[in-house]
Amino acid sequence: MPGKRQFVLCVLLLCNLSAGRGG
Repeated sequence: MPGKRQFVLCVLLLCNLSAGRGG
């Protein structure tokens, strides 16, 4: 899949934002 790396980056960003905002 050509958009796998971008998807992973998006997930990581969302996780980071969620953790930073919730934690």
